[in-house]
Amino acid sequence: MRAVPSSPSQVVSSSARSLVLLLALLLVLIVLLVLVLFALVLILLALALLVLLAPHVALVDEERTKRTRQLARLQREYALGDLSVEVVSPATRLARRVQVAKLRGSRRVVALYGSGPQLEEALEGAMPYRTRLSQSEVVVVPTATEDGPFDAGEAVERALGRAGARAALGSWLADAEPQRAWRRYFDELLEDRGGTTGRGIWVALNFRGRVLGSNFGCPIWDELLAAVPPRLPLISTEAANESAESADVLAAQARFYEALVAGDEKALAGMFVDQDDPELSFALEVDEAANSNLSDWAAVLAEGVRPEITTAGHDCVLRSAGDAVSTCVEFPVLGPTLLATQRWRRAPGGKDWKLLTHRSIPYAPAVEARVTLRCDRRGCIAFGKQLDAMR
Repeated sequence: MRAVPSSPSQVVSSSARSLVLLLALLLVLIVLLVLVLFALVLILLALALLVLLAPHVALVDEERTKRTRQLARLQREYALGDLSVEVVSPATRLARRVQVAKLRGSRRVVALYGSGPQLEEALEGAMPYRTRLSQSEVVVVPTATEDGPFDAGEAVERALGRAGARAALGSWLADAEPQRAWRRYFDELLEDRGGTTGRGIWVALNFRGRVLGSNFGCPIWDELLAAVPPRLPLISTEAANESAESADVLAAQARFYEALVAGDEKALAGMFVDQDDPELSFALEVDEAANSNLSDWAAVLAEGVRPEITTAGHDCVLRSAGDAVSTCVEFPVLGPTLLATQRWRRAPGGKDWKLLTHRSIPYAPAVEARVTLRCDRRGCIAFGKQLDAMR
């Protein structure tokens, strides 16, 4: 039986259907391609938007973090303001308990927290600045990490001596009462800092009761005082402290300033200990051309450059038979008054006091101290302040 050949109309119909299917498939592919391209465009637009918004998102995160820190700081300030101290009236020698918040406008507060030896070290550092602490209306409040034979009271007596402690309690020192409440505050603060067990810490408040600085370890007392200068200008006729512990150290201090003002490099060189200051050595920078950030004494004492100053308010404290610290206020012909500190050494059995370091920092109302000048036998370097507020 022979096959019947397809008619021309059937062949055309089959070809048409194939063409339609092909066109439909092509249309589907085109639609898919358009969708893929559209998706790619959307992805690119989203990426571009993220790039554009990234700085704003970072700014929002930074602002949120900043506000969180501010709230945490305010909470700490309010918590600290709720604590109490026992202050002694210098006139009547009567003690009274008062909340820290009640001291706003009249006293700045520096709260210390640490073990007995840590408190002793911090208070020894404060002792040479006793007059300036009083002039700056600062009250220092030590708190020991635990009760025991070496508590805050024992640290005060070891650092200042019994007579010194009695004088300080009527001037720049106050007792934390009760100690357990202050201890709880500082333990929580340390926990916020990562639970740094065993480290001492300090917090300083300004007249408004706001935190102006805090850090681990001991305060750098002259830098802290520069941040809380007296409200009234100091006078260049201020007498030496009657409680100064060594006339010999004050005499050596006077000779230092005589040589400094006269530009007597030889005399000045003979006053220094034959030893470099480690902090100065650490900060010393010398470039390939042998230029240095240290100004040697020849440059410091050069005609027309050397300081023209008078001094007043001299004081000194003996830390041991061979270790002393002297302080005074410098009054330059030009510029703000400066708080100066000298560290002295005396060899065992020796008579003369030799200078180890000299440093000064602006200390005047409405003056922001940005640098401190530090000197040893080699010369001087201007340092940026190390006082760092932990907000």
